[in-house]
Amino acid sequence: AKNCVVIGVKDEQSVIGEYPHAFIELKEEFNGREGFALAAIKKEVAKKIPVRDRPRDDDYYVSEIVYAKEGKIDREETVKRLKK
Repeated sequence: AKNCVVIGVKDEQSVIGEYPHAFIELKEEFNGREGFALAAIKKEVAKKIPVRDRPRDDDYYVSEIVYAKEGKIDREETVKRLKK
């Protein structure tokens, strides 16, 4: 992965009101092989992160990550792109 971020997104089905969603920006070498890359990432996450803290299977997205002017990840804009 080139970069990734996990953001809590509101979800009324969740006990705590949100679920983690993983936004993954892949390196160009993975173009056309997104499924392979996602499977490898999910496998590593399953090894290292407790079930309660990891994104659900459908909550991994290959997406452009948006950055604010100061270079930090713009979480709000990144999530907005998901909803479009």
